[in-house]
Amino acid sequence: MFFSYPLGKLDKLLTRTPETERPQIRTRIFCLYRDLVLVLLLYNVLIQILAITTADLEDPAEMEFSMLKKPLHFYKDRSQAPKWLSEANEKILTADALLLISCEYNHCIPPALSNMVDHFPGSSFAWKPSGLITYSPGIYGGMRAAMQLRALTGELGCISVSNIFGIPEVHKAIDENGTALNSHMDSGLEKLMKQLDWTATAFKNMRSTNGVPS
Repeated sequence: MFFSYPLGKLDKLLTRTPETERPQIRTRIFCLYRDLVLVLLLYNVLIQILAITTADLEDPAEMEFSMLKKPLHFYKDRSQAPKWLSEANEKILTADALLLISCEYNHCIPPALSNMVDHFPGSSFAWKPSGLITYSPGIYGGMRAAMQLRALTGELGCISVSNIFGIPEVHKAIDENGTALNSHMDSGLEKLMKQLDWTATAFKNMRSTNGVPS
């Protein structure tokens, strides 16, 4: 799913973190995740932990993300591209950072996620950082998919920050109502988001003052 929210409107990262330890969030994050299982549960966890008051959640099925036939950048006249595709691309362009949230299929990136990303040109993702959140029912928390996402984000120009929020044994970490069941859900997300926010702010300042390489 596509999930975007303006972090600039938030005054805290975690509801359970002391006021003095909360980072100053100044970035706009665009989240991409796609799975047939646990998507809404993980979404609920993010909503609760990040204390998001406004969010934009769109289902790829409703956005017609079928098997890729013609990506946005293959349209010589962009005005001829489907409206939903252009609108999704605009959200990516205006984001200051990206979050890729992924499960792991056959030790790989889910095809639905890579199919979604491939609908857009690398230039839409470029010159902004990304963060990786992966999960699996096993003990490795989707780390094999995360390593492949590192390569993908590097090629797209949205290099991922060093911290990865992996969720092992996800069925024990989130209950059926989407509530976090252990402290790792708080601490892991906090570490990632602090690093991503700092990096996104640095990238944004550089884009504003120096532009981007041609």
